[in-house]
Amino acid sequence: MTTASATKTKVKKTVRTSMEHTPERFNANTASIQGEVYKIWPSPVPGDDTIFARVELDQESGQDDKKPARITIAFRDGEVAGRPFNLLRGEHIQISGYIADFDRAETLENFLTKCKRRDLIEEQPKLAEIVGIAKLQRPMTCLIPIEKDSLDGLSKTDYNDLVWDNTNSALLEGVVAATWAYAGHGFIRLAVYDEHTKILQKNGNRPKRRPHYITVQLTDGKIGDIAIELLGKNGKPKPNTIRRGDRIKIQGRFSQTAQWDNLREFIIKSGHAAVLSELPDTDRYNEIRFSSPMTVVEAQWFVQFT
Repeated sequence: MTTASATKTKVKKTVRTSMEHTPERFNANTASIQGEVYKIWPSPVPGDDTIFARVELDQESGQDDKKPARITIAFRDGEVAGRPFNLLRGEHIQISGYIADFDRAETLENFLTKCKRRDLIEEQPKLAEIVGIAKLQRPMTCLIPIEKDSLDGLSKTDYNDLVWDNTNSALLEGVVAATWAYAGHGFIRLAVYDEHTKILQKNGNRPKRRPHYITVQLTDGKIGDIAIELLGKNGKPKPNTIRRGDRIKIQGRFSQTAQWDNLREFIIKSGHAAVLSELPDTDRYNEIRFSSPMTVVEAQWFVQFT
């Protein structure tokens, strides 16, 4: 081995050793909300003790003309910080924690029920064959409390006198995994690698993790007063653009947007596109639609790392 080769090998080994001792760095992922609980239900997954609660957020000053945002709270194992808690419908609560995404299965039968078109199951035998097996995994954005003190049940008397700045706030940092536009708004799918993400493979101080995927909305294509152009990974970087693969940090608040699906798309996305060729007049399936609410973080400020 030549001297140059030996030196090169030694440098590589030094770099690898240095990386092994570099502490893992986590993305920011914190949120705080205040609102009224209007629905509570257990996880439908056997063996999962998670309790879900749907909360309508209190209106912020100057937002009275908008429809109140709603978000789902997920209490993992039915506890907060390893301890039980009291939670009642109609109760006002304050919660701070982190944002995570859960997969929620929806079957074709559920979809047809929401569209009020269960009659198609009887009319179309081929559709009836897949009605119980065709399903989609839909993401559900949840806020997960991480400390006992972050769950404060408030009586209506306490609520009337309450002054709290964190009515609806979120701070996120991550990598842009996807971008798209819909109904005049821009959307970013942000991959957030925070300390609560699941480890898929151990690798010393640099384990491989599954990120939390959070949808960020750019209302009217803007963040604050700045118009933002969303680009693919190969888009040419220029001022006021965000590309897939960029690392960004955003501050914002929870909001709600409508997610429309039609029957034709549902069948294709669930892996049963071949059935469409055996069904008559499938063009009308584009008109059989249903709107589902999707929780997003509406960006108000952002930093784009370079």
